Amino acid sequence: MKPKEFIEKYHLAEGWAKGWPSDNKRRQKQFITDMTSELLAMLEYNKAQDNIKGFDNAVNAIKSKWDGIDKKIPYGLPEKLWGFFFATVVAPLREEFCPRQMEQRRQEAAERRAEWQKRKEMRDWWKNREREFIDDWNRSFYYSMLARLLALEAIPNESFAALELPNTATVEEINKAYRVKAAMAHPDHGGSQEAFITLTEHKNKCLAWATKQA
Repeated sequence: MKPKEFIEKYHLAEGWAKGWPSDNKRRQKQFITDMTSELLAMLEYNKAQDNIKGFDNAVNAIKSKWDGIDKKIPYGLPEKLWGFFFATVVAPLREEFCPRQMEQRRQEAAERRAEWQKRKEMRDWWKNREREFIDDWNRSFYYSMLARLLALEAIPNESFAALELPNTATVEEINKAYRVKAAMAHPDHGGSQEAFITLTEHKNKCLAWATKQA
């Protein structure tokens, strides 16, 4: 039957719901039966026995007719009806007509899944290595900078002198002296940015030395 003949037979001109509103299940069963009959005829025409390409061509022809009906009636065919037809009719027939090709498809699908999983694991591995590299680099950079300050071999006498402290001053004494001098060196209190930064550098060198000696 052509799409127009399906529409006339099942009174679909006003939509699926208005054709046989009192017996929708019986109409659906008969509609599926007619489509199955057409599919079987198309399978025979396409010589689909052990011929997956012929089987697919037959299914595509039925789907084209199905879509033609769907587009010609108000609101189309029920949304899940094709899924039901495919699951209950097309899929079982495909296994019956083309068992060897379907087994091959399943094997190919399994190989694709395995390959996809392998690539995913490889991507994850590289992402983890990249993350570890970045973390390691950040840690090494931080520790190298810290080591530069703590590896002072000579006493920063100039820095202690700038804070007016002996080179035996403790961390607490260094911080206290720095706060006093920073208040005067700050631009807001008549100092300058350059003087404040220089004082802060002296403070950091003194703290590094005091921490190393502790």
